[in-house]
Amino acid sequence: MKAKFWAAWGLIHAAIAVLALRGKTSEDVTYYYKGLHPWQYPHRDIFFKGGPAALQEYPDAGTWPLRIVDILTPDDPAYFRVGFVFAMAAVSGVFTHLLMKLVERHPNPERPNHWPVVFWLLFTCAAYPVMLTRLDLIPGVLVAIVALWCATRPRVSAFLLGLATMSKLWPGVLAAALVGHWKSRGTWVRLLWFAVSLIALSLVTIVLSGPSRLTSPLSYQDVRGLQIESLAATPFILAAAFRPATWQIEYAASKSYEITGPGVEIGISVANVLTIVALLVAIGCAGWRLFRAGWSPLYVARLSTLLIVLLIVGNKVLSPQYLIWLAPLVAVMLAIYFTRATWWVSVLLLVATFLTLLVYPATYTQLTEGPSVLAAVILGTRNVVLLALGVAVVWLFFNDAKLSPSTKTARLSPQLTTHPVSQL
Repeated sequence: MKAKFWAAWGLIHAAIAVLALRGKTSEDVTYYYKGLHPWQYPHRDIFFKGGPAALQEYPDAGTWPLRIVDILTPDDPAYFRVGFVFAMAAVSGVFTHLLMKLVERHPNPERPNHWPVVFWLLFTCAAYPVMLTRLDLIPGVLVAIVALWCATRPRVSAFLLGLATMSKLWPGVLAAALVGHWKSRGTWVRLLWFAVSLIALSLVTIVLSGPSRLTSPLSYQDVRGLQIESLAATPFILAAAFRPATWQIEYAASKSYEITGPGVEIGISVANVLTIVALLVAIGCAGWRLFRAGWSPLYVARLSTLLIVLLIVGNKVLSPQYLIWLAPLVAVMLAIYFTRATWWVSVLLLVATFLTLLVYPATYTQLTEGPSVLAAVILGTRNVVLLALGVAVVWLFFNDAKLSPSTKTARLSPQLTTHPVSQL
């Protein structure tokens, strides 16, 4: 069976690589190359409408994989694209291997046979336009590994969460999941190593690229408006499909398509409030857990899933690759902690990702140049499914928290009956 899965993995990634390298979905990879070689493009769009220079919106640590690929490939954008796609395929391959090992070590009669691996392969198919052509797979996989190792390798997992944070910012919110009871030594070990990671990587950033690169990703957020795919933009996109003269869609200084017009500022305010709510949930859970026993890797996985979905649903910016933040963590939960709630989360995530495929690239031109009614309806449907996913994740967080410890252990796998934490 393992050979069949690897054959499927190879065919899927080969097809994705060909489609990515021959289509427009690799434009971001070309943009990465331009950012690394600005002197080759003195009159091109690496500076756009007064927005930040290329790659300045990414934390410096997030560009280190790009620099490694650049060193290992000839000085040519075509070779760089090939190298980047193969590097992301390698990350996916390592994670797939890890997932297969988890499924073998944690058999569960309640879980559909090999569903975690099948889920991951289906997600890879659905996310094909962005799976191998964006950087988001790296922090997504790191977060999944943090959930796996937080009990058995607390220092390494905390350091990896710091690396993910310095690569993409959003994983920093998940530090709330590292907090256990204040009397527990493990709590302070995890938090200390997370802080050490941030400080060490910040110093490396200052040495390599200067202190301004610590703040440029945060400054970049100031120029961001309401991105057309976000949930907060959905009412305006649907309205614009019938009254296109009232709302405008433009490629903005933020290097994304944004909508402007009546009521959009309200949408931005709503998104900002929802983002603050996500931060307050993280702070509240951390504060609550300081005085409550019961911290476990399962709690880390559940809270991380909740916070990621809140960030995706509530943000004023939403791109197809954001779903990659969640998928590796869901796959790991399916492997070691299968419940009805995790199954529903995985199914809804797949539906949302396949609908995203219809948004980008299938109808994206219709969305940005219209929007057409068809493109607006598809986007609206996808966003409704994302809301349903949010409801399922809330159910997962609260309902599974009510399970007794013995029930939790049994649902993980028979092998966890004696030492549930050590097996994670």
